[in-house]
Amino acid sequence: MSDLALPAWLIDEPRTLEQVYSQGSNADIRLRVETRGLSGEPIGKLNAVNAYRLHEATRVLGGNPNPPAKVENVVVLFAGRYAPDESGALFGIMFDRGYTTDDDPNANLDYTGHPREGCAIFLDPIRTYRRESPDFERETRFTVIHEMGHIFNLQHTLEPSYLVSSRKQAPFGNEYFDFTRAQMTTLSACSTSDNVRPGGAPFEDVGPFAAGDRATNRKRPPPDLALRLYLPLRPFWPFEPVELDIELAGVGLAGQSVMVPNRLDPGFENFRIWIEDPLGERRFYRSPRRYCAFPARRRIAVGRPFRRDVSLFLDRAGFTFRRAGPHRVWAEFEVRAGAWLRSNVIEASVRPAEDRALYARARAHLSGPKARRLLYHRELISGPTARALERFAAEHPRWEGVGGVHYGLGRALVASGIERGGRAAKARVERGREHLQRAAQRENLGITQRIHASELIEMAR
Repeated sequence: MSDLALPAWLIDEPRTLEQVYSQGSNADIRLRVETRGLSGEPIGKLNAVNAYRLHEATRVLGGNPNPPAKVENVVVLFAGRYAPDESGALFGIMFDRGYTTDDDPNANLDYTGHPREGCAIFLDPIRTYRRESPDFERETRFTVIHEMGHIFNLQHTLEPSYLVSSRKQAPFGNEYFDFTRAQMTTLSACSTSDNVRPGGAPFEDVGPFAAGDRATNRKRPPPDLALRLYLPLRPFWPFEPVELDIELAGVGLAGQSVMVPNRLDPGFENFRIWIEDPLGERRFYRSPRRYCAFPARRRIAVGRPFRRDVSLFLDRAGFTFRRAGPHRVWAEFEVRAGAWLRSNVIEASVRPAEDRALYARARAHLSGPKARRLLYHRELISGPTARALERFAAEHPRWEGVGGVHYGLGRALVASGIERGGRAAKARVERGREHLQRAAQRENLGITQRIHASELIEMAR
């Protein structure tokens, strides 16, 4: 079998998927597997594929009418590997989410109008980690069912099931080749709910199925862990670069430690940030980043907390905070299968639009797509945009939000300069260091941002 040969079970046992999803949905999902498209080589055998090519293949093979007509066919694609995955270890992905992300910037309605129409399996990394034929067959079977679960809007979990992320060491045992009761409840609503039916709601918009495996503590979290959130205590406009500080700390005697999933990021389903707006409506923060990685672990020791910051002012639909007034923010982290650790609740005070020059100038400089990308992703894609932000920050040194602008500019400039190298890049790094130094002098800069700023200042010397 060549490295990119298709798994034999797809040819010999094509009814497997029909049976799995019929049983898992109490016969609500009735698949008819068509294998005629499996006669050729996997797409992207010689080159990695990007999301655009996967979308195009889905449109051709699926043959579904353009939105808003219903989806009748879903597509499972087989390719070599996924170009945006720098690790080269991604086994599969449900790329058709209904919105743009870092790895899939295709915003055309032809690609976003029918969410959850297709998924892709990457045979090169599977063969790398599953060299023996039985392991390869078992892993591909699990991965196909896993990614198809995402097509029906199932989310990751740590409980043994098809929706656990694959591990590097070996394929899962038989206890993972099943759906949980909550997942079966979701699948059983496919014929009646747009939150489940392919082509309906965007991925992760799970409506009444939001609790399921994720938001209810059926098991108690370990008492020796504490999850804490911090936010600068000042009102801010929706377009300001707001950073949320997250701390996971050990609680107990010195020397004790706890192992947790290395997934303290809203790009994973195991970590959720909740937002309650002034009207009492609750929703998840929808990160523009999506991760589907091996379940690495992190050790949390007493006296040595893990800290990180999350840019909170943008989500996948635009600005995170869309109403003025006080918002309540908290987080939940699945530290063990079915055991969710809840954080403290903090308040974010969002300022309304104002009829004054500073508001108009701040909105004009911070709201543009290139400025938002620089401040959120810390990615410098436009020199003039950076210069305009620098001028704005210099003209308003007393504005309370200027520290966030300096911080975003500093990180973007330093990263861009280090990546490029050369004389011009050195000047860019030095500009970045100056912005980070100014940011660190601001009272409203968060704990983690101060740590990152200090580290980058020293590294960039």
